[in-house]
Amino acid sequence: MSIIDRLDAEWDFDGFLGRLRRGKFSPDEGDGFLEFIESIKIDDNECIPKRLVSLLWYLPSFLNWQRVRVVECGGDIDKFDGFITKTHNALEKILGIP
Repeated sequence: MSIIDRLDAEWDFDGFLGRLRRGKFSPDEGDGFLEFIESIKIDDNECIPKRLVSLLWYLPSFLNWQRVRVVECGGDIDKFDGFITKTHNALEKILGIP
């Protein structure tokens, strides 16, 4: 499965991010998702497909918007906030910072 296919699957209703839309946060699933994100390597000179960029750059905003849902569903907000920070840091390593 390609990186884009895997990310698309995570965004689907039954994927990790799809479950987050419904306020369902599992720290273990979050760790697995983060491992996947951290495994993404892009060479400095590599052209990045537009679809991959769209699937990645939207993550920080999306995760922050889900905080309310996670709280409403009784999720551990401290662990979720840590997950958000780790995801943001991983994206900085993948895409760089301005």
